[in-house]
Amino acid sequence: MRGRETLEDNLPIRVAGDGTPGKRRNWRKSGLIALIVISLASAGTAAFLFKQNQDLLANPGTVSTKKNSEDTKRILEKLSKVMVIQETEKPTVARVTKPELLKTNNKTFYKDVQSGDYLILYPKRAIIYREKTNIVVNVAPIINASQLKAKESPTPTPTTNSKSDNR
Repeated sequence: MRGRETLEDNLPIRVAGDGTPGKRRNWRKSGLIALIVISLASAGTAAFLFKQNQDLLANPGTVSTKKNSEDTKRILEKLSKVMVIQETEKPTVARVTKPELLKTNNKTFYKDVQSGDYLILYPKRAIIYREKTNIVVNVAPIINASQLKAKESPTPTPTTNSKSDNR
């Protein structure tokens, strides 16, 4: 019997009296399975992040374009609840970050503009909208400079000779 005890003591895996593996073997098997699962999850995450990074490098404007279109949609929905929007064209929407610069260009229109307001430009009118308080700050028509110059300059009219030929 002593030989058998010496043999079991030297084995890395203990065998129970009925021949089933002991707890030591279960821990090793569980640890190996956990290691494989963690490795696969890490590899999958790394591949996913690498793919996203490559897509972002290929199209850097995609993320900002998506966010901008979401912001534009939100602002236009809020604005349409405050005032009637009849334009069918898609407007340009810009967030005001430096109101001082705008005020130097057109003091009358931008006099009440604040940082964080939105400037909504349709082909025929400009709107300043303040999302924080849900108000329209100002509205003005957009006048095309070439049309304005055409209205200001008189069109030449042909002149006729007032003297008549009486022969």
